[in-house]
Amino acid sequence: LMLPFSHCIASSERMASAYVITGVFAAMPRWVLSMAYCKPLSVVIWNSVYSLASAWAYTSTAFEPGSPMAMFHMIEFVFSVVLVLAVERQHRELLREAQSKLEIKRFTGERVAMTDLLTLVCDAVVELDDEMKITEHSPKLATMLLLDNSSCIAGMQLHHFMPIEGDRERLEAHLGDHELAADTGPPILSLSGAFHATMRDSMSSRLQVEIFFVRFFSVSGRLQHLVGIREFMDQPLAELKKFR
Repeated sequence: LMLPFSHCIASSERMASAYVITGVFAAMPRWVLSMAYCKPLSVVIWNSVYSLASAWAYTSTAFEPGSPMAMFHMIEFVFSVVLVLAVERQHRELLREAQSKLEIKRFTGERVAMTDLLTLVCDAVVELDDEMKITEHSPKLATMLLLDNSSCIAGMQLHHFMPIEGDRERLEAHLGDHELAADTGPPILSLSGAFHATMRDSMSSRLQVEIFFVRFFSVSGRLQHLVGIREFMDQPLAELKKFR
C-alpha cells in the first residue's frame, strides 16, 4: 500500500521531506503487523522487499542536488534491522513461554498420576518440600492422627508426628539426600521407596505405618516429595530399597 504513495511523494519537488513523510506513514503499520505476525523469516523477507521497492521508487526519480538519499537509506536500513531483532526476541519469548506451559502441564500430569497411584494403597498422601515440610493441609492425615477440624498441618514437618528418634533419622536418610541436585538430570521422577515407621496421634497413641515416597524435582528445580502413609495392623511389608 505504501509503495505507490512513496513513488508519488518521491516524484514531487520537495524531496527533503519525502523520506520523512513516507517513513512516518509506513513505520507504524510495518511495526504493528510484524510484531503481530511474529515469524522472523517472513518478516525479514517482506521487509526486505519493501525496503528494496522503496529504494527503487526513490532512485528511479530525478533528484535535485543535495537530496537526502543517503540518510533515507540509512534510516530504512536501521529501522528494518531493529524491527527484525524485535520480532526475533518476541518470537523467542513466545517459544519459551509455550515450552514452559508444556513443561508445567507434563509435570502436573505426572504429579497427579503419582498421587493417584499412592492414593490407591495409602490412607493419606501429602506433599513435602525440600525442607520436608507439608505443603498443603491433608484432611485424611489429620483424621488419621485424630486432629480436630481447626488444626492445620500445612507447614509442619512430617517427623513432628514421629516419637521415635530412629524413625526420624530413617526419614531423613530416605528423603533428605542433599547430594542429589536438580542439575543432574531433567525434573522428573528421581527416587522412590518405602520404609516402616511409628507415628503418634493427638491422643498419644502410636500408629504402625508404612511410608511410601516418591522424590522428584519441580518445574522450578526444587526438590519435593510425595509421601503416602498406610496404617497396618498385620505384618508390614519388607522395607524396600531405594532405586533410581
